[in-house]
Amino acid sequence: MNMAKKQRIISTGSQFGGPDAWNEIGPFFNKWSEAIDQSNAGCFLKNVDCLTIIWRVAGKLNDFDGGEGCERFEYQKKGHMLGIDLVVPVSSWANVSKRNFSEYIYAQNRLCTEILIDWCIDNDEFFKKKQAVNEIEKILVFFENSLESVIV
Repeated sequence: MNMAKKQRIISTGSQFGGPDAWNEIGPFFNKWSEAIDQSNAGCFLKNVDCLTIIWRVAGKLNDFDGGEGCERFEYQKKGHMLGIDLVVPVSSWANVSKRNFSEYIYAQNRLCTEILIDWCIDNDEFFKKKQAVNEIEKILVFFENSLESVIV
């Protein structure tokens, strides 16, 4: 019997630059990660099984070289994984309201997702040949739904 495996659209990961970053941002990350896990649906890309966004949240012990935003884009051909890091500086969360932070992280995650999708459009044969508008829409809707959990 030929059963198609369930593929994840978006996977999550995190690296925190200290307990201060974890204490403030960990709950946001956990909510988003749980929403991803609960709502993950199939996506039919030929060369990509998994789109991954890794939050790298600066803190007292590590500021990730002072970066901010989307960084370290990577395509792992062997694992069919496409990933990007999202560097979150201390200035985006320290002494900032939860509402302002949630709007910030929402916009940054959306930008990361758009970069991943743009790569798929440019490089995945399924997107090239089929012009898979429905798949793009499915990924964007999934992304929007998963991020609803971090909006305060």
